[in-house]
Amino acid sequence: MKIITNTNSSEDNVLVYCMEEHGYAFCELSYYENERHSMFLSNLNVDEQHREMGMATELISKVSSMAKKKGCHYLYLHTVDEKSWITDWYKRLGFIQYNTSDNGADMYKIII
Repeated sequence: MKIITNTNSSEDNVLVYCMEEHGYAFCELSYYENERHSMFLSNLNVDEQHREMGMATELISKVSSMAKKKGCHYLYLHTVDEKSWITDWYKRLGFIQYNTSDNGADMYKIII
């Protein structure tokens, strides 16, 4: 899978938009330039007709590798429903749940 990225930064905040080359899957990676050891993954989405093909798993793998090359050790994310299938899916990908609230679950993955 080829990933196309677009990076925007303002002051210390960096946003990296990552998209599968055909536009079927995308996500956002954000971090502070002076705190590259931890980054936040958000807005993961796969086109409905292309789901269950492993695209999201591969996209997360590619984004994790990209983050690691930038010096990231921890990749964080938030799910909107901690009882949803998505939380279990992230756990299967190696993410660890560390906080739960009415607003979902916070998770992280060590990518050292």
